[in-house]
Amino acid sequence: MTNLGLVGIKSTHGRYLQAHSDNGEMHASNPSRNTEETWFLYEIDKDQHHYALMNWSNGKFMSHPGGTQCAPANAQILTNSEIWEMVSGVAFGALNAVAFKSLSDGAYLGAYGPGQNTPCGGEVGCGDPNPPEARGDWPGWWVVEPAGTPETGHDLWNRVGSWVTALGQNVLNKLSPADVAAVLQAIV
Repeated sequence: MTNLGLVGIKSTHGRYLQAHSDNGEMHASNPSRNTEETWFLYEIDKDQHHYALMNWSNGKFMSHPGGTQCAPANAQILTNSEIWEMVSGVAFGALNAVAFKSLSDGAYLGAYGPGQNTPCGGEVGCGDPNPPEARGDWPGWWVVEPAGTPETGHDLWNRVGSWVTALGQNVLNKLSPADVAAVLQAIV
């Protein structure tokens, strides 16, 4: 498991993937990135295109255990429910996009427009087992971009210090933007 650095992830609506700090509920309604919209990208198995996303704000992994449409960032332990196959959009004509396919049940992470909530509470759901579509507005497409350290508006280390300390150097050595171009090249 390798921490590749920080990323922001935008939906087809141009809104960032967001996990609420208190419960990990997933949204995609903010046009700007801050702490809840910043993610650590972990490479689990490069050859299989397996990755995990840990939210900056709450220090938890995005999880989809299957049997539900929800994929909250609420998991402390990394299991197959928190691992996602990153599917390149190149074969579908979506040259700068990826899809996140759950290892637990093969469903794809998708986003509705702002305010169009799923039964999970936010605009993000994970229930479509259909493969990616060759159209730019398919709700399962995401654009992953390198991200810098977000601003919290108050003492950052008081907010995230406990989980950073618990994770040790694996996080501290990657408080920098991920090399997204290298990741996208690896999954083609």
